[in-house]
Amino acid sequence: MSADKELPSQKTDRLRLMRGILAWEGSLGNTRVRELFGVGLIQASRMLRELRDSTADALKTATRARVLVACRPKDLKVDVTLDEYLALAKDSEANKAVLVDYRIDMTRIPPHIFAMLRQSALDGTGLQIVYASMANPIHSPRNIFPHTLIQVGRRWHVRAWCEKREEFRDFNLGRIRDAKPIASKAPSAKTDDAEWNRTIQLHFVPHRELTPDQQLMIREEFFRGTSGHRLTVRACMAKYVIQDLRAATDPTKQLPPEFQLEVANAKDLHHHLFER
Repeated sequence: MSADKELPSQKTDRLRLMRGILAWEGSLGNTRVRELFGVGLIQASRMLRELRDSTADALKTATRARVLVACRPKDLKVDVTLDEYLALAKDSEANKAVLVDYRIDMTRIPPHIFAMLRQSALDGTGLQIVYASMANPIHSPRNIFPHTLIQVGRRWHVRAWCEKREEFRDFNLGRIRDAKPIASKAPSAKTDDAEWNRTIQLHFVPHRELTPDQQLMIREEFFRGTSGHRLTVRACMAKYVIQDLRAATDPTKQLPPEFQLEVANAKDLHHHLFER
C-alpha cells in the first residue's frame, strides 16, 4: 500500500517502525527505506520527511551522507524492540553480513497442529490431543479446550481447559504428537481461568552470592543500573518466565554462575511456582 492510501493507524505504525530502524541502525536514508519497505525513490523521500516532521527536533539530516540521524541518540524515544527490528530487517543485505541469530530451538511443532490449536481457540471448540508430560511420559489421548497460544522464551504453550483434570492447564506444543477436532464446545471460557486472569509481580535482583562488582554489572545489564526489576506477569506463566531468565527461586542451592538472578519474593509466590 502506498503512503498516500494509508489509514491513519497504518501511517502511525510505519513511522514507529522507521523510528525504530533509525534507532537500531543509527541512521536511515532513502536507499534503506526503499530496501525495507519496497517503495520507490520519491515515496521514500516523502516517508523520510514525514518521519522527520513527526519527531519535532529529535532528528536531523546528516548533510554528507544525506540520511536522518538522531540529534541525541541516547534520548531518542523508541518502542520497537530488538526482536521486532530483526524480524523486519535481519534479512537485508547489510545485516546478513554482520548479524547472526544463534538462538537454537530443537522443539518440533508441526504446522497443522499449531493451526488446529489456533482455530480451536478462535472457535471455542475442543480437540483430542495425544500428549505426554514429565509426570506421564507415555503419550495418551486427552480432550482439551484451548483459549490462548503463548510463547515464553523458546517454548510454545497452549492454555486450555483439560477435561481429564477438570481445570485449566498449560500444554507444551512440542509434546503434542497428534490432534483432531471434537464436536464439544468449551465448558469454561477464558474469563473463567483464574490463574490466567490473575497477575502477580516477580521481583528480580542480582544473585546474593555474586560479588559486589558482579552485582553492579548485573544491575547495569538487566535493570538499567537500579537495584532490581519488578515484572508483572500472568500467574500461570510465572514459572516459565523464571525458567527462561534462569533466576534462582532457592538461591542457597541454585548458585552462580548458572544463576545470576534471583527472585526476591519467591517465598510469597510458592503456590504459583511450586504447586501443581
